[in-house]
Amino acid sequence: DGEIRPMSFNHYAPGSVDDWLYRRVAGIRSTSPGFRTAVIEPGFDTGVDHAKAHVGTPYGELAVEWRRSGATASVTVTVPYGVDASLVAGACGGAASERVEPLGEVGRLRPTTTAVLAAPDTSAAAPASAPPAAEPPATPVGSQVPPTTASDDRSTWPAPARAVDDVLGRFDRVVTRFHRDPSVFQRAADPLLVEWASVVPPGAVLADDIRTQLLRRLNAGEAIPANGNELAYVHHVTDATAETEDRISFTWCSWSPGIVASTRTGEVVDDVVGHSTGTGLIDRIGGTWMLSSLDEVTYVGLPPASNDPCPTRPTNGSAR
Repeated sequence: DGEIRPMSFNHYAPGSVDDWLYRRVAGIRSTSPGFRTAVIEPGFDTGVDHAKAHVGTPYGELAVEWRRSGATASVTVTVPYGVDASLVAGACGGAASERVEPLGEVGRLRPTTTAVLAAPDTSAAAPASAPPAAEPPATPVGSQVPPTTASDDRSTWPAPARAVDDVLGRFDRVVTRFHRDPSVFQRAADPLLVEWASVVPPGAVLADDIRTQLLRRLNAGEAIPANGNELAYVHHVTDATAETEDRISFTWCSWSPGIVASTRTGEVVDDVVGHSTGTGLIDRIGGTWMLSSLDEVTYVGLPPASNDPCPTRPTNGSAR
């Protein structure tokens, strides 16, 4: 009747409607804290033919739009780098799920991925099961640089692989130092920023992504302490191809043993070991090989103190 009464409108009942629209209709569902992983499961059986929604994550905007038209349904998903997402299509007569992979050049967001699916049988649609719970963390230990072996003799590697390995080594060393002290980006004249500009081209999306990640860590009061030659991130080249005299494309495998700790209390806040694979590019700019892109394709969280699972030498290195 329009009368204002002394009561609260902040109730779960209205909020649950919004939650249902995002999770059940649009189909956006986080499967780990902070949307590190997510599932997109469109609600084809909710009685609507079109839905569009987006949510803000610590990595950027995660968006989905789906539409049913006759015998087909299309789903368009935009996933920010840093989020590992899967499109569930089991209710559409297709595979149970499909990873949303990055396409083409690295950008602020993963380029839009569109899937055209068979018309769903809504009468038989069933919700996807939740992923298994993570194992409880073990006692944290310090990060370690993996030992070298006789097979690591770089002199036997093809030239493209050696060039990539050198750039990735420089990248890992600088990024490790960044994570020890994220406040470096608040000091414009810091020598480490000058060194960084010789590793990743200034203005590259990768440079902006790392800066954003570090400032977020700084604001959260977190860092990855490391001693001596310990590395918080270790990238291995697994394959390298010289596209031109001044560009090499490659695939990589990484191991991230760094332990995230509070800068205020020293308490460990994250001791999961990260294991990723992906693709990248290095370009020769002004006579120096620099890392132009580093595109993560897969990510797995390993138990604390896990050893480096990556191969110690590339499987290939060639020129086109």
